[in-house]
Amino acid sequence: MAAPLSLRPIIVIDDEPDDLFFIRRLIEKGAVPNPVVTFLDSEDVMTFLGAIQIILRKVPEFTPCVLFTDLKMPKIDGFALVKWVRQQREFDGLTVVTMSSSDDPKDVELAKQLGADRYLLKYPGPGSLAELIAEASLHRVLPAIDDGA
Repeated sequence: MAAPLSLRPIIVIDDEPDDLFFIRRLIEKGAVPNPVVTFLDSEDVMTFLGAIQIILRKVPEFTPCVLFTDLKMPKIDGFALVKWVRQQREFDGLTVVTMSSSDDPKDVELAKQLGADRYLLKYPGPGSLAELIAEASLHRVLPAIDDGA
């Protein structure tokens, strides 16, 4: 049986464990029931999303509803992650939110040019996060792709 759309997972990426904890805590304080999956780097997220692409062929409800990413990370930064996600057609309906301590207009503009839906300064209130997640959870899930299997 498919999970209700309101329980689609939330993905959070930040290279600082304390920031991951704090963001998860804000989501909990906003009374968001969705499961939260956290990652310390973009490489692991890309591997995870690659696996989800395969699962989505049969279980479209499995798609995450929102991805929150830090921008300044080692290896693959948040800008490169946003660009990669937007190149994957399976995630066209995924809400991508950059969260950063940078309020540099160049960072905001680049994130939007690469396909981020929102740019938030760390840290928004739990109510704001809950509203954003609720809106993202309402996005339509695409039907399963028939790959002939």
